[in-house]
Amino acid sequence: MLSFILLFPFRCQLCTRRFLAFSGKIHHVPLREYVRVPIRLPVSYGTMDASQSVHGEGVTLNLSIRGCRLESDPPLKQGAALRLELQTGEREGQIAIQSAVVRSAQDKWAGIEFLEIQKDDEIKLGRFKEKLLSAAVQGILSPSSLQSGGGAASPA
Repeated sequence: MLSFILLFPFRCQLCTRRFLAFSGKIHHVPLREYVRVPIRLPVSYGTMDASQSVHGEGVTLNLSIRGCRLESDPPLKQGAALRLELQTGEREGQIAIQSAVVRSAQDKWAGIEFLEIQKDDEIKLGRFKEKLLSAAVQGILSPSSLQSGGGAASPA
């Protein structure tokens, strides 16, 4: 009897390292490298372009280690360079994203890619996402529990 082992690329959702994993079954390759967790977090942002300075607040609709979907008013434009501050309401507190770019925009939401994060903030973001993923796997999180009430996001 032949043993069937498949080798496929895998990216760690917390540390972002890429490696190969073995499996006995065929895996669907996702379009995104990082899992997005649905969660609503308050966000403040500012554009990095001095000629078109825009500051505002919004709410994340989902979050990954390298980006988020942001709902904001006024709407953001595709290609805009931003600085973001995520308010987790957890022990991690505020997470600063030094540099991000709007990859897609439609109406009041925008797809944001994080380009530069200080090491301390990257660690905080990883810990926060680890809590969210752990709670989701354990079935603790539901769409209603991911609604951030009063600026606090709690997996339980």
